[in-house]
Amino acid sequence: MKLTKTFALFLFAALFVFASCAKEDVTTADDETNTEEVIAEPLGGGGGDGGEAPGPSGSDVLVYGASWCGACTSLKSQLDDEGIEYIEKDVDDPEISSECYSLILEAGYEVEGSYSIPVVKVGDNPVLYGADVTLENIIELL
Repeated sequence: MKLTKTFALFLFAALFVFASCAKEDVTTADDETNTEEVIAEPLGGGGGDGGEAPGPSGSDVLVYGASWCGACTSLKSQLDDEGIEYIEKDVDDPEISSECYSLILEAGYEVEGSYSIPVVKVGDNPVLYGADVTLENIIELL
């Protein structure tokens, strides 16, 4: 019985977070400054010397990850080496984590339990998740 109550509380919390995210999406559609923009900081390549990879601006490449994640650090280093600008979104923030999880599910990936990082979104394309997160796939979407 105790496990059932714990699960119910977890489910309620998850639904509350998802509902909050949906409300935020509606209120930020008019390009107002929002929490997401304040948290995200541009990182990575781009010296402006003309040697940058073609494609969208750094604001169109999102890397969902965490500072403690070795795979995230490796991917960001590869993006830097290629001169690809990106915005890092820290999944240690519960709102960002919920946003990332929703994008993974919207892209059609099946997730059992917790999800793995990094997760990458390029422009309007569905996110890249798991084994699909490769430098080659990111460049292809640019």
